[in-house]
Amino acid sequence: MLFMLGRFLQGVGVSGIMVAGFAALHEVYEQDNQGTKILGYVGLCTALSPLAGPLIGGYIAAYFGWKMNFYAVTLI
Repeated sequence: MLFMLGRFLQGVGVSGIMVAGFAALHEVYEQDNQGTKILGYVGLCTALSPLAGPLIGGYIAAYFGWKMNFYAVTLI
């Protein structure tokens, strides 16, 4: 039960951040379609992240060892 409550609160927090970000973006770029372009780029990055993450992590693990992935995430 506690796990489900934590997951619910996590979902509310993440969706609240997304909604606030979208609203702020559209208020700043209300004149042109610039806000829509930026949201398109954000969507593109979100879609490509599951592809790029393991690929980059695989190269880091192959050349520097698996522990270096944790250091790289810490630096980012």
